[in-house]
Amino acid sequence: MTAPKHSGLPNHTSAPPGGWRCKVPETGQTFSGHSEYQLITQLRAHYKANGYPEPADYKAMIEADICSKQPEYCTGSNPAMVPAIGFTFHTVLQGTRTIGQWLWQSGLKGARQYVPQPLADSRAKVCLRCPFNDEPQGCTSCNSKAMKEALRIVIGNRTTPFDDQLKSCRICQCGLSGKVQLPHQVLYDNMTDEQKARLPDYCWLVTEQAEQLPL
Repeated sequence: MTAPKHSGLPNHTSAPPGGWRCKVPETGQTFSGHSEYQLITQLRAHYKANGYPEPADYKAMIEADICSKQPEYCTGSNPAMVPAIGFTFHTVLQGTRTIGQWLWQSGLKGARQYVPQPLADSRAKVCLRCPFNDEPQGCTSCNSKAMKEALRIVIGNRTTPFDDQLKSCRICQCGLSGKVQLPHQVLYDNMTDEQKARLPDYCWLVTEQAEQLPL
């Protein structure tokens, strides 16, 4: 007999595609947070401020809302449920530094070193919806300074409006806020064949490779 597919969140640690979000049915307002705990804090404050009875289980409420909008994520068919071997803060930090070293050694200068801002923003939007946009193991506020410094070396002060929701790519194991700013060639040529094979069809690395963008 075939076991039924999982019908809830894979876990309550990794953020679902698009991040932690939940719509309050009583008011129609949607809240988002960097973590489930932060989201629950916002929801609780909203209920109390409006005088509505609080839900018996905030986690169940969040899970039901996410799964109603992204059922594929809650049924076991989402690639985010496939673990990435060695996906830790240290491997992501090393991957980000490696890209920085490659960029420096390649001698790419001037306008060719970074993509136009509209393209970086467009890429970031794709990453927001991707289940491989995830927090690596061991990533805490204590070592965030090291990651920010690594990204600063790679992209300077360049940002997108979505950086606060961009984490790390489980495939290339590098910081996404830096990845979206770099030329396609820098990234694609620095990936292994195994990593390229894992890229989903909608990934901008795949679509830009198909279009053969000169970036």
